[in-house]
Amino acid sequence: GQRGEAYSPLDEEKAPLSWQGFRGRIDRHWKISSFSSLVSRTLHGEEEADRDRTRPTDEEQALGQGELRGIFSFPRGTKTGIFLHDIMEHLDFAGGAASREELVTKKLGEYGFEPSWISPILGMVEKTLSVCLSPEQKGFCLSLIRNEDRLNELEFYFPVRRAAPENFRKMMKKFKQPTNIPEGIDRLHFAPFRGFMKGFMDLVFRFNGQFYLVDWKSNFLGARVEDYDQERLSKAMEEEFYILQYHLYTLALHEYLRFRVDDYDYEKHFGGVYYIFLRGVDPARGDEFGVFRDKPSAELIQEMSGTLIGRT
Repeated sequence: GQRGEAYSPLDEEKAPLSWQGFRGRIDRHWKISSFSSLVSRTLHGEEEADRDRTRPTDEEQALGQGELRGIFSFPRGTKTGIFLHDIMEHLDFAGGAASREELVTKKLGEYGFEPSWISPILGMVEKTLSVCLSPEQKGFCLSLIRNEDRLNELEFYFPVRRAAPENFRKMMKKFKQPTNIPEGIDRLHFAPFRGFMKGFMDLVFRFNGQFYLVDWKSNFLGARVEDYDQERLSKAMEEEFYILQYHLYTLALHEYLRFRVDDYDYEKHFGGVYYIFLRGVDPARGDEFGVFRDKPSAELIQEMSGTLIGRT
């Protein structure tokens, strides 16, 4: 109409309104899930971010703060876990000491930690970069890995045809040796679902034609390097269901590499998994401290692919 003319709604806009009843069906079993959502009810009773455990152990409760030294005395909690992940994500493994000191100084300030922590954090970084990752490959350490051979915080989604606690129990007991089946697998409890599994891999790197999966852990297991030996690491891996986690992440990386590597073969191209408990790494004491290593069998990953994804 012309300017200044009063608005008059059309006749059909005056029609009475009504609602239409919903007669569809909502699939309550379809969801996007993650490792943390699978184990949250078992571990914590509620959904929590997939960062490192902060619940105190008996050893922690028994220790007085005066007995803690160096990296073992660094504050614990969610902020610390995020802080250490942030450092390792942005660290130039093959760079010089000056670049590492600059990064650590910057991150300490960003997270509100005192500058006096620079020495323990730099010491932790140096030990982590120099520890031998594989007993079979002397000299194989993170300081050899260039930035162009790394993928940090690699996000993934893969389709899930059906997932239920009994699926994981059957697969793990079928393919894992009796001595390394997670004792807590029988405690795993979540509602069966289908849809997608999502997550973030802390680090995927390539070395000599093989791909490796790394997860950084800031968990406090004790105030001595000896508290991070293979027995204690295995116990932590079981208690926190990290064994289930890295099998899911290995499956995700396996699916990723299938479409990106020519003539891909799991045995040839996948090197293994490293869960690095940053507080306990000390190569001067031995390469077995602070580093949990495994390579899931090709048969188990194939079984997981078939059961969860439906791929043959």
